[in-house]
Amino acid sequence: MTFDYSRPKATAERLLARFGNTNVSLIRPGEQTGPDYAPVFGPPTAHALTVIEDIQRVRDRDGTLIGQSIRTLIVSTDAEFAPTKADSIWFGMPSDWTDGLVKHQIIEVRPLAPGGAVLLWEVDLET
Repeated sequence: MTFDYSRPKATAERLLARFGNTNVSLIRPGEQTGPDYAPVFGPPTAHALTVIEDIQRVRDRDGTLIGQSIRTLIVSTDAEFAPTKADSIWFGMPSDWTDGLVKHQIIEVRPLAPGGAVLLWEVDLET
């Protein structure tokens, strides 16, 4: 017997929509055209995300104790597509962008996908 993950997925999306931050943009780089030796990139596109932010401390890396923190986002699956390492995250919407906003590069994307059904994504950012 297989478990139907549609209800837990709907619950996760509902809770993220209720308690999450919607003032976050995923910036996808423009499509590459032209030859490989002289690529031309189109304009980047912005996509709204719903996230919950978490700071995780990494204590044991490669057998040593370090005091590194990783900024992790829990991202709803209501986005148009899955985040990738090529994307970046901006806190704020494109209409609000100023020189003071900081771009965060995605360093890892982990889907929470029991039974093959993606319930949410965990996205680690450069701090």
